[in-house]
Amino acid sequence: RFIEDGWSLKALHRRIMLSATYRQSSRAGRETFDRDPENRLWGRFTPRRLEAEAIRDAILAVSGQLDRSQGGPAGDDFTIRRRSLYVQTARWQRDSYANLFDAANPDSSTEKRVTSTVAPQALLLLNHPWMLDQAGHLAERLIREVPGDDTRRLELAYELLFGRRPHDDERTIAQSILAEADATDPNSAWVSLAHVLLCTNEMIYMD
Repeated sequence: RFIEDGWSLKALHRRIMLSATYRQSSRAGRETFDRDPENRLWGRFTPRRLEAEAIRDAILAVSGQLDRSQGGPAGDDFTIRRRSLYVQTARWQRDSYANLFDAANPDSSTEKRVTSTVAPQALLLLNHPWMLDQAGHLAERLIREVPGDDTRRLELAYELLFGRRPHDDERTIAQSILAEADATDPNSAWVSLAHVLLCTNEMIYMD
């Protein structure tokens, strides 16, 4: 088919992405899972984590902070608002955000990235000042775009981050977080909730 389509990579990508196999859900029944636990027969989608650059850009996008301007010099500070394309790779800096989330090794040719799951990744998402700032910006966006309606505001948060509406149990958890708001700063509860949502697996995994 690739040859018949005139060697068009665009047509090939379209054919792959519209195939039934590519569009499989990661949610499989017990029988399917038991018959093929390693998914060698591609009976379901295997969840995968986004690349380091995509995680960062997604967080900036939902918080409303992503600078989409094109061109110009790169910077070596990953907390800038520009897309990750414009974050300089510093070979001497081995403890950077990108390396922590398995970006390609700049010292050698890399045909495929590895994907690790280590505690420092979660610690960065939970504690880094940049993440706390993004949670604040996301909360500000939600409060600004949906004033005075917590139910609709929560729905907007889930639509922005996950492309869906919250389930009943998720609404219950969110309400418990919002109920702990500081009387002197009621918006602080929304910052906490925004931070929780930014740190979820659903935010950084393709499912």
